[in-house]
Amino acid sequence: AANYSINTKLSTKISGYEVAEDNASQALNMVNTALGALSVMSDYSSRLRSLSMQVQNGTYGNKSIDAVNAEAVSIINELYRTKNNAEYNGISLFGGLEQPADITFPDGTTEKKYEFMVEVVHRDTSKMTSVSSLDENVVTTGGSYSVSSVEEIEKAFSMIKNGTLKSTELVLANDVDYSGFTGTHVCANWVNFDGNGYVISNFSSTTVPAFFNYGSTIKNLGLENVNIDVNVDCAGAFGGQKLTNCYATGSISGKNSVGGLIGNAKGVVIKDCYTDVDVKGWGIVGGLIGYLDGNETFSIENCYSEGNISSMTGAGGLIGGGGLNAGVKGSLNNCVSTSGVTSSAKNGTIGGLIGSFSVSGTLNMTNCYAVGEVSSGTNSGGLIGQFTIHNPEKCSISNIYYNMESTGQNDTGKGVGLSSSELNKMVAKGLLPDYGLDLPLPDIYDTSSRPLYSPAFVTFQVGISGEDSAGIYQDLSFTIEGLKDLCYLGLDDEKSLEKIDEMIASISSKELELGALQNRLESVLEQVGVAYDNLVSTQSTIRDADIAEESSAYIRNQILQQAATTLMATANQTPAIALQLL
Repeated sequence: AANYSINTKLSTKISGYEVAEDNASQALNMVNTALGALSVMSDYSSRLRSLSMQVQNGTYGNKSIDAVNAEAVSIINELYRTKNNAEYNGISLFGGLEQPADITFPDGTTEKKYEFMVEVVHRDTSKMTSVSSLDENVVTTGGSYSVSSVEEIEKAFSMIKNGTLKSTELVLANDVDYSGFTGTHVCANWVNFDGNGYVISNFSSTTVPAFFNYGSTIKNLGLENVNIDVNVDCAGAFGGQKLTNCYATGSISGKNSVGGLIGNAKGVVIKDCYTDVDVKGWGIVGGLIGYLDGNETFSIENCYSEGNISSMTGAGGLIGGGGLNAGVKGSLNNCVSTSGVTSSAKNGTIGGLIGSFSVSGTLNMTNCYAVGEVSSGTNSGGLIGQFTIHNPEKCSISNIYYNMESTGQNDTGKGVGLSSSELNKMVAKGLLPDYGLDLPLPDIYDTSSRPLYSPAFVTFQVGISGEDSAGIYQDLSFTIEGLKDLCYLGLDDEKSLEKIDEMIASISSKELELGALQNRLESVLEQVGVAYDNLVSTQSTIRDADIAEESSAYIRNQILQQAATTLMATANQTPAIALQLL
């Protein structure tokens, strides 16, 4: 019985090793297929690099350069095609098509992942005094206090508004969800708030126009899925005055001076901020700022806006409108808008970046561009709808552009119009800010072969148990997204070799990974084969032992039976012999 049980278990394991051997063989075939595709891509890359070195020799005329670049575009599209179509048994080997990092759910919907423009290291709030422990009736001055819930935030804002919390800093200890909040939000002035790299989500209001109020200083905070729908002016997700490394997503709707970040901006200092907000209003509506007050100095740097902007009168992708009065300085640098801008009024003043702007003071505006569609409005512009400069000698304005193809505009005096190819080339060369936005593609680039990213993390079940150790896990995906920049730059550009080398390094790195995986799978096959042979041998030994034992017992019984028969026969013959003697 014991041997029978052991034999059954051995049979199960032997069957498992047979499947494991098949799995490892198929996995090895899959890896070999991937390595074959990478080898082809490596050959294309080498040809591309040779062309780049060749055309940068300085001995080629324009027609020759155009011919080389035409071949380069074909090679680039073939690289993408090879990568995107590489598959094994219906499985995309390298993650399929590439696209910005959106998470795709089974129902087909997508959720964009938002991140801070500047990486944030969380401060330790465990040793800070929490706002919940403060007495609302006792004045507290100075220090940093942690907030970790809706209740603590509302209590802190109420104390600031009532004057019992002064000159203090509030530090967010974790993400906070406002979806269950049914009260009226306390919107306080002069709040000093460190979001600490966390997010406040699902804030909704039909009465209060913003989360913070005038004079507030906010940094490292994300407001996600904001929904503000008010019938008042100056609506915006944040409000406040000084914002650093913040972002907002959702929708904002108000009357006049409505912005994705701030509705009415006065003396603002905004840096490293962005919005992906749909903004609606009657007049002066912007993706980042609604109305920019020209009575005080302002500074807006490294910011961008997405989302849809709509107004009955004036609107801009980044700033709805405003100005700069005499004797006042302002700067707008490295700012971008991809927002689509519309006006329901026939005489609306709308622009891809700014709706209307009047400058009497000193303006420094550099490295800005707009690519969103600008529709409707008689006073419309690809970059700025209406731009008035009273003292040009006091202003420094350079490198301001708009995409003529995507904005649908072609105006002069309010920014330089460029084609998609020209604008994207400047972004690729680093002459204009690149915030990872999905810019319109030029005709030279084949959008059908543009990579779309999806993970290709696979598990090879090469063991016989259900434990993690029985599997080999490998991420097959990689990206060559930066290669499209070559379509904008051309191989004659000095940066082309750098881009090609980056791609070659990416391919080589993946070849190293898969080469190591290939060795592992070959070792697994050998190990599984040895284990299989040993188990089969063990099972044979057990079975042979059982047969020998039964055979011995059978022979022994046969001998005993024959001996008994002989004795009985002899006993029966004894009387006859005795009678014969008589």
